[in-house]
Amino acid sequence: MSVILRQDNQVLIPLVSKSAGASVISAAIQVNLSSAIVPVINIKSVSGSPTSYSLKVKLQGSVNNEDWVDITGGSFPAQTALGITSLSINIQGFQYIRSVYTLTFVGGTNPAMVFDLNIGLYQFGSASESHIGETGGRTVVSSVEITRATPDATAYAANDAVTPAAGGLSEITNVARIAGGSGYITQIRVSTNKKSITPRLRLHFFNASNPTISADNLPWQDKYADAAKRVTYVDLPAMVTAADTTNSDMSRTMDATVRVPFKCADATTSIFIAIETLDAFTPDAGQKFTIKLNTELN
Repeated sequence: MSVILRQDNQVLIPLVSKSAGASVISAAIQVNLSSAIVPVINIKSVSGSPTSYSLKVKLQGSVNNEDWVDITGGSFPAQTALGITSLSINIQGFQYIRSVYTLTFVGGTNPAMVFDLNIGLYQFGSASESHIGETGGRTVVSSVEITRATPDATAYAANDAVTPAAGGLSEITNVARIAGGSGYITQIRVSTNKKSITPRLRLHFFNASNPTISADNLPWQDKYADAAKRVTYVDLPAMVTAADTTNSDMSRTMDATVRVPFKCADATTSIFIAIETLDAFTPDAGQKFTIKLNTELN
């Protein structure tokens, strides 16, 4: 039986804002014994209101980190919309890989794009009783921090959505072993940089970034059309502050009893989260929330 003997993830293009550029070459990464790679482009946002845009990315390989050739099957189709796109490529024979991208915009004012390119590295072989290629039982901790709008400090009513300043869901990356991977959420922790608040929070989990959710401070809504994107939701206990309330500056809540199965979408290792408050409370402008997940990987 063929199984994964080794798997790693590396970043070729970091998630930062990028303006137009032709033939921008990334730093090289060493792939050693990897026999296949899964490069994943994630276009998060485009600013500056261009009428159109195009991102072209290709991968190159080298045996010596000096002489480079285009990798067969390593060119992405031109990306003209937000979202995630991946490839699966055999790279046997190469010791190093790098990316080359060209980003163009039509119109707009100082247009820019926020995107990244992550590479999953894989080596395949046969499982054995020596547990080479063993799957399951590995636990990872992943987190995301969200920041509310500034200077908005409008009080929340029960069952309002609590969203980042930009709206929408928050992405927790690398919760699965591979793109499209699965596992169990085994612990959820939420903390915020405001003390002495006691709301109960409901966390909504999705395997896609684009379900319809309410804007900040508006009543939570569910859409039947998004049912396939929903993983689950979990109600957390009321937030608490440590006994020394004078010197504390945060509130927190946790559930270590959950065991919720999940499966990521085929092209990602991420889970997407939204917060609904079950109780009224008054936030601070720019208040931060950190969500941490323990996931047990299949």
